[in-house]
Amino acid sequence: MQAIALEKAIELHPEAVKILTEELVEFNRGQKKDIYWRNNSICPTDDQYEKNAIRKAGWLVKLIVKLMKLFSSCDKDFSSVLNLMGYYHQIHNDYCNLCVSKDDKNYCDDLTEGKFSFPIIHAIKHDDDRQIRNILKQRTTDINLKNHFVELLEKLGSFKYTRNVLKELNKKIKIEIERLGGNPAFINMLEKYENEVLCHGIKGRRSEDLQRSVQDIGNYLLYITILIFSVIVCFIINNVLY
Repeated sequence: MQAIALEKAIELHPEAVKILTEELVEFNRGQKKDIYWRNNSICPTDDQYEKNAIRKAGWLVKLIVKLMKLFSSCDKDFSSVLNLMGYYHQIHNDYCNLCVSKDDKNYCDDLTEGKFSFPIIHAIKHDDDRQIRNILKQRTTDINLKNHFVELLEKLGSFKYTRNVLKELNKKIKIEIERLGGNPAFINMLEKYENEVLCHGIKGRRSEDLQRSVQDIGNYLLYITILIFSVIVCFIINNVLY
C-alpha cells in the first residue's frame, strides 16, 4: 500500500516524492552521524548535536508540513518552529531515557549503546576525572553501574542543565506559534508537558508518576503524527484512485 501511495503521489504532485526523499536522507544522515560518533568515541560539540538532533527528530514533522503545504495556499515559513520542535523532541528523549524507572526495560539504554546524548555531552565537558566517558565506553547493562552513572550526571548538574534548556526551548516554541497565528490546543499541550514532566526534580526520576507522564505525552505526540500522516496518505489515495 505504501508503494502504491508513493507511485500515485507522483501523478498527483511531483514534488511529493522529492520532499519525501529529502527528509528521509536527512534522517539517515542523522542516524549515521550518531553511529560514527559512538563507534569512534567522538563527543560532538553543542552545535553539532543540535544540527544532528534536528535531522533525526525533525524530519517527520517537516515531511508532514511540507506535504500539507503542497495542497494549500499557505505560504508561511514554518522552518524555525519545526527545527525547534525537532531539537526539543530529541533532548526530551535523551532526558527521559536516563530518568525513567530503573525497573523499565529501556532504563539507560543510551548508556548501553554508548550514545552521546544531551545530558551525557554536558557531563563529559564538566567531568575532570573522565568517569563519564570511561563508563560510556563500556556499554554496560549492569543496573548498579547505570545507577552510579545517573548519580554522576546529577552531581555534575547535567539533569538540571537539560531541564533548563528544555524550558527555554518550550518558551521559544510558544513564541513562534504565536507569531504564526497561535494554536491554543498546542500551547496547552506544551504547558501540560512542562508542568507534569519538567517540574519534577531529579529525585522523582524513578517515580511512577514521572514515567506515566512521559509515556502519555510521548504517545499523544506519536498518535497526532500518525493521524496527520494517515490523513495525507488517504487524501492522496482517494483523490487518485477514486
